Amino acid sequence: MTSHNRGEGLSEAIGFILIIAVIVATISLYLVYLMPAMGRENEIAQMRSVKERFTEYKLNIDALWTSRKCTSEYGPALSLGSGTETGILSFFPFFSPQKAGAVLALNQRAESITITSDSYFIVSSGGYNESRVITTTPANLYVNTTPGNFYISVSTTDLQTQRGVLLSTPAWNAWVNITPNYFYTNRFGWTLNSSHYIENFWNWTDYTLISTDITVSANPGGRPVVTNLPVYRNISPVTVYTVDLMNPVYGISTQFQSPQLISVSTSDASGITATSDVRYGFVPMTSGSTQALGSIEYRSNNLYYTPQTYYYQMGGVFLEQSDGSTNEIPPDISISMAHGSPQVKVGEILILGGVDTAEMSGSGPITVTSAVTDIAGVPLLAGSNTRWVNLSIQAASVNAARMWNNTLTGLASQGELPSSSYMSGTTGNVAFLNITGDLQTYNIQLSITKVNVSADYVNEYSPGGISRAWRSVPGYPPPVST
Repeated sequence: MTSHNRGEGLSEAIGFILIIAVIVATISLYLVYLMPAMGRENEIAQMRSVKERFTEYKLNIDALWTSRKCTSEYGPALSLGSGTETGILSFFPFFSPQKAGAVLALNQRAESITITSDSYFIVSSGGYNESRVITTTPANLYVNTTPGNFYISVSTTDLQTQRGVLLSTPAWNAWVNITPNYFYTNRFGWTLNSSHYIENFWNWTDYTLISTDITVSANPGGRPVVTNLPVYRNISPVTVYTVDLMNPVYGISTQFQSPQLISVSTSDASGITATSDVRYGFVPMTSGSTQALGSIEYRSNNLYYTPQTYYYQMGGVFLEQSDGSTNEIPPDISISMAHGSPQVKVGEILILGGVDTAEMSGSGPITVTSAVTDIAGVPLLAGSNTRWVNLSIQAASVNAARMWNNTLTGLASQGELPSSSYMSGTTGNVAFLNITGDLQTYNIQLSITKVNVSADYVNEYSPGGISRAWRSVPGYPPPVST
């Protein structure tokens, strides 16, 4: 072989090696840079889709319970794992980004909410009464809200003199009077002089007590609705007679404001005894309850992107990852100022269920179906009903407690509560928000609605690798009351 031929063979070998080197370098670049980037984009897109599904879930559960549709179901579809994308080499399985799996879990966070308050609770019998003696000195009677009954009781030892009780507010005035009824006779007299002419003439009124009544006069809204309306006729001395000013005939019940300050006094100190008795269909009581929050969570096992956990809880959507937790959509807690007083509305949306098999893992599609099974309001008096309320969350971790603290503090701040009216913070895994109004009055408006939600997970694609399926157990775990 000549030296020329040997040179041509060597050139072909070098060229082939260079081609192989370029291919290897391309594959290396693909494996090192392009495939992880594709995998990262897949996982980012998957997590974005998960957030959208959880958002839809939250909105639809809210729509079900606010419209009281306890027979309807809603079921979003989720994929437990990221999808795949085609690329220049993705037709080879080895060159496709590895598909990440995920876990869908029910009530595995072991978190709870405790609500404690000093509030007016509605009762069927044995409500709260507030009585006081009425004297000639005007006294301010503070009525927190419209009562069921507003009794004025009077008695007298003197049936011949009109006297009574005056009640006055900017919105209405009323009088409960002891009213004597007389029969009047005009009489005349004269004298005659020696010529038999009238020298002196005079007249006078003679009267005879017929009966004494208890009457009511009322001016609601500045207009007289009743004037000296007899309630009891021909009363007896010393006997106590009671008038209920909440009787609709007086027109006062519709003029009550919440709260109402009423000036009460008697006309004089002699011959009359009077008391007021305000009766409500509720009792002031300090009460607390602890409820297991429940949760539906999606735990991603991302390989190219930060592992994340999205979960639905208490009507909110939350994101948890290694560097902390964030509130993506606030829970169903509303805090604001109404007519100068704090207003707190809590929707305790509880995911019921939780058994040892309440997890699904793999990378296949799955459908979550849920239904609202029960809606119950806590029997609190409408309007101003609370002196103070404390919310505390027993979280699963310190990071989760910090997230709840930020959430509760943000709700109070956005609601424009004065900083002096609330205190928030964390103690270990517990986040708390304490709201205090005027401790002398019940001027916080608190409402609590408990909503129970049951859920099903349906495995749609067995080859996807889902390990097991479960069905929620309504009523488990049971709420804990304190």
